[in-house]
Amino acid sequence: TGGSVGGPRVGAPLGVSVSGGDAHIQVEGYSGSSSTATNVSFTGRAYRGTTSAPVSLAAGDWLSGLDGYGYGATALPASPTGAVAIVAEGGFTDASMPTAIVFQITPSGSITATEAARINNAGRLLVGTTTDNGSDLIQVNGLLSAAGLVPQTTGSNDIGAGSRRWRSLYMNGLQYNNAFQQATPASGVTVSTGASTNTLCIDPSADIASLTVALP
Repeated sequence: TGGSVGGPRVGAPLGVSVSGGDAHIQVEGYSGSSSTATNVSFTGRAYRGTTSAPVSLAAGDWLSGLDGYGYGATALPASPTGAVAIVAEGGFTDASMPTAIVFQITPSGSITATEAARINNAGRLLVGTTTDNGSDLIQVNGLLSAAGLVPQTTGSNDIGAGSRRWRSLYMNGLQYNNAFQQATPASGVTVSTGASTNTLCIDPSADIASLTVALP
């Protein structure tokens, strides 16, 4: 029912204990053929219930994971302080087994791991939040920083959408409050002949004296 390699049991059915060096586990695989490769992997198989009466998993159950404990001043923590886990995102049936990959970290001043990010069963990346808005591929609760932001190809992507518009614009050390909106062109804005009055323009309250919008 349990055992160890290299030392006493270390809190698990099978443990590896090393003193005076790095603890390292290595698995090698050979396919037996020069025309095909072999897969070397770790597989976790999780059940509720018993070996004779297994029960399906529920939302939040771990299928498998890689986690870590570190010794403090006097003891190990009661639970992992960092983990990458495959987690059930719903009750399992033979026809539906939704999962997520969850990343847990522990902030400074704490010994309790919290979720930092997950890739959910819809393939969406959630960072700093566990609430999926049901549409966006990447959802971040916080600020994003990047060296540059460019479209996939010239003229192929939008900033914002008809029902989800940006508000203020910060650039070159200045802030333009409520700079972009869809409205009738205001005083100081020149729009070429034939343009609709329901067009992109600059709010007169913004710190821009004038703007020329060239439309086809």
